[in-house]
Amino acid sequence: MLDIEKDLNTGISQRQLRRIFEFYVGDTAKTFSKVIRFQNILRAKPSKQSLRQNKLFFDAGYGGFY
Repeated sequence: MLDIEKDLNTGISQRQLRRIFEFYVGDTAKTFSKVIRFQNILRAKPSKQSLRQNKLFFDAGYGGFY
């Protein structure tokens, strides 16, 4: 797991960073990352074969679909 506070070296707490992110983006960082991940699947223009094998979803970081 990343330590955002150290990586960004902003001098503000993780909690405050989350609040600022939510204020400007309008949602949590976790929800935002899910949207980005899904958009990447849509941009990939999946083939029928990759959808049948769930390969595209696994490559994008989703677990198995049953």
